[in-house]
Order: sequence, then structure tokens, then C-alpha cells
Amino acid sequence: MEGPAYEMLSLIGATFSDPDTPGFDKVVDSLSDAKLIHATAPTVNDLTYALQEMALLKDSNLTSLSKSGLTITSNDTAEYRKCVLYSSKSDLVDTLDKISPPMTPIPSKPPKLCYLVTCQGTHFPTMGRQVYHASTVFRHHFDFCAALVKSEYAIDIKAFLLEEVDENVVPDWMKSPVNFLPYLLALQFALFKLWESWGIKPDYVLGLSFGEYGAAAMAGMITIEESFRLVMTRV
Repeated sequence: MEGPAYEMLSLIGATFSDPDTPGFDKVVDSLSDAKLIHATAPTVNDLTYALQEMALLKDSNLTSLSKSGLTITSNDTAEYRKCVLYSSKSDLVDTLDKISPPMTPIPSKPPKLCYLVTCQGTHFPTMGRQVYHASTVFRHHFDFCAALVKSEYAIDIKAFLLEEVDENVVPDWMKSPVNFLPYLLALQFALFKLWESWGIKPDYVLGLSFGEYGAAAMAGMITIEESFRLVMTRV
């Protein structure tokens, strides 16, 4: 299965931003217009200088650079990093003025990463819809899974994702494992491929109950097609 190999992290980061990210308070009401700048440097002082340099860029430069995501890196031995959200130069300057050490040090040795693939009880109506619309990579892999499930098992999980529902009411399809388990697997696999497109790969993958089949596919033990076959055989 082929698809988009990479997606600019800054574009997704600006859409799904943590409230603790500097500048979030200024873009929270207009996340669709938000931009993300990422700076790294070998020392706190160098990083502070790099951030100050950002504020001196002209509006036109900020606009052109942020369209594809801007990374300011002083050299390859960078140990400190900072991300800043903004929607205008005035927002950026104001946020940069408020940033003070300590910055976030980059670990000298990457920590071990483990994914836990969950099972039923972790899903909810419209789960995954926002990232589906925002991410080409996620959408490609979810659509692949949805087409497979619809062709082989006559279940339209894409319709579950896109249907307009009252979030306070549990849809009928969510009450049946034969519907929500393949839906959940498709979401999990698409998220896995999205993180993979950013170069993030787990050292370990664990699966809980039906999540074991998704974990096995992510670990390369079986194909995603075989994972769906096992899930649908069990339900």
C-alpha cells in the first residue's frame, strides 16, 4: 500500500495545538489561521537570540516561510528547542517577549517509545474526524482501510466517521462490535502511519484485547488486511 510519505509537522501542529504551547492563547479562536515556528540551538542564549531574530522578520517573510512551516536551526548540535504559535507578526512578537528560560532541552539519547493499541470503550462519535480533514496522510490510510472493510465486509466505516450526530447521543453503530472494532482499527492504523511519516517509530507496540491485531500489523508481523480479517472473524 503506497501513499503520502511525509506531511509537514508544523501544519498539523498548528491545528492540534496543546494549550501550553507559547502563543496558544492568541490563536485559540482562529486555529485554522495558526502557524507554528520551531527553533533549535545549542544553548539557551543562542535559542533566545534565534527567537528574537524571528520577531525582526518582515511580515512578508513570515508569511512565505510559514506556509510550509519554518524551522530555525543554528547547527546540527542543537540541544534546546522551542515552538511558538502565531497568526500575525504582532502575536508572534508579543509571545516572544514573554518567553523566558528554561527552554526545553533535547535528550542526548532518544527515550524508548511504546505504543499501546486499545480496544473497545475508547471510541466516541466523530472520533478522528478533525485529523481526517486536516491530514492528507491520515486520510489516505483511513480511506484505504475503509475501502477494504466496505469491499470485504459490507460495512461503511467512513460513513461512521463523517456522519453528523448529536455527540450526547450514542449512535446505533457504536453499540455493535462488528461496526466499531474495524472503525477503531482503521483510526489506529492511520494514526500510526501519520506518526511514521514524521519519522516517529515505536520501539515496542502493545495491544489490549482486539488491539493486539492492530499492534501486530504496526509491528510488521502481519499485514493490515490480515489484521482486519482476524478482527472480523472474532466478532
